[in-house]
Amino acid sequence: MPVEIDARLAAITARATRANEAFVAKLQPTQRFVKAAASSGVETTRWAEAQVRLADLTSHHGEARVALADLDLLAADALFALGPAEEIATITEAQDRLSTTLDEYAEILAGMSAKLDR
Repeated sequence: MPVEIDARLAAITARATRANEAFVAKLQPTQRFVKAAASSGVETTRWAEAQVRLADLTSHHGEARVALADLDLLAADALFALGPAEEIATITEAQDRLSTTLDEYAEILAGMSAKLDR
């Protein structure tokens, strides 16, 4: 890959990896808070804490979504520049992997959010 595209891909992938690691690190504690708060009233600190933790987890998901958008732009740039097929394939593979992970995380977040909805 050309150096510029390779460097951009590495930076985007690193950002997505950091967001993913933060999401994974906070997932189980957040799930525990949500489970404990699911039977609590909205006026409780337990419920409020679960909402704050869920929002934090959602922000990491959002950071990874931004990385996916940057991958989309990178793919468009590579296509516009008529980059080599293997270069475009590498970017597309990264898009597919990240998109699949983000879809799974979105389902997890929706499930936790539903438990707290009143």
